[in-house]
Amino acid sequence: MEACEPVNRQSAYFWMPLAAALLGLATLTGLPSCTKGSAGPGEYEGPADPAENGDPSSTETGKASLRFREPVFEFGRLFQRDELHHQFQFVNDGERTIRITQVKATCGCTIPRFPKDPIPPGYAGAVDLTIQPGALRGPIDKKLIVRTDALDDIELTVKGTIEIPFFVEPHQTDLGKMYSDVPIETQSVTVSWLDDIDMEITELGRTSESIEILSRTPLEESGRKGEVIEFAVHDWESSLDPTQGGKYHQFLVIRTDHPDYTRTMHAVIGHQSAAITPAPKVVNFGVVDASSTAAVQRVRLSSRPGLEWSIEGLEGPDYLVVQSESTSSTPHNDVKTIELALLPTGVSGSIKEHVKIRTSLPNQPEVSIYVVANVREER
Repeated sequence: MEACEPVNRQSAYFWMPLAAALLGLATLTGLPSCTKGSAGPGEYEGPADPAENGDPSSTETGKASLRFREPVFEFGRLFQRDELHHQFQFVNDGERTIRITQVKATCGCTIPRFPKDPIPPGYAGAVDLTIQPGALRGPIDKKLIVRTDALDDIELTVKGTIEIPFFVEPHQTDLGKMYSDVPIETQSVTVSWLDDIDMEITELGRTSESIEILSRTPLEESGRKGEVIEFAVHDWESSLDPTQGGKYHQFLVIRTDHPDYTRTMHAVIGHQSAAITPAPKVVNFGVVDASSTAAVQRVRLSSRPGLEWSIEGLEGPDYLVVQSESTSSTPHNDVKTIELALLPTGVSGSIKEHVKIRTSLPNQPEVSIYVVANVREER
């Protein structure tokens, strides 16, 4: 028997216990269903017998109506922690059987579930709604569009205000490019919670000694309280993971005395950067004829703005020379561009050379590039 199978007058007393058992099974398996008869307090009450509205199996004509008890539901104040659940209860108070064909959510965080079986006159059911707050914060106004085989679209709405009871701003501290010769500025993080939550920060920890906690300042503002924590990052190069390509990824550990929010981890990230960066790192001259005078490729050497340095020379084979040099600037970096010439005289075959460009910068006295080419002999 389907969850919403019609029940006739003569067999109503025989089938009602079975319908109740099937409803219980649908509840256990998590499948929405629609049922006839006694609804709980505040729910719709259908007719005692669907036959009072005629035989449901034959009511394919006549007035169609699917009435929701509460098309707009207000959650009120919510915490951004758990999934939210609500049931939009409905009753078919029309004269014909209706089937819900689709419930469309206007937000990916909203997951609807609805009965798939036909809903005869006098039967009640519900559209189940789950909201996964994720990163939602502040007022919400989410819509569901209910589509049927007999009615215009029906709009359902859920509203509320999602508050984060305990959070850290910013979400993480991104130090960006980290240079060994440039001190990192003092950083700060704000840890706060709703003022009606009884909690205190009991301990501050760190996953690396490169993080130094400088100060803790109490915070009180409208509706919230907490602390502003200042910290510094220094001697960070020893904390780099060599398998992560120069990435800095450590944590500030914040512990509290609240049973639900015992600890949070604030990520401090960055990336070790060289003062001077070549592009490309592999200079490919391709195929060069041995009879040509020279093959030329450009190499850009970028540095942070305002860094004073110069190119002092080239360490490599004699057939590679710096032919020219120019300097330019952008808001993000300074660039020295060299024209690197390959002189093919006396050279043949495949070339793979590790070349060093010498600089005047004490912290980076050389920049490495890789040169490849194939010198083709004259035939």
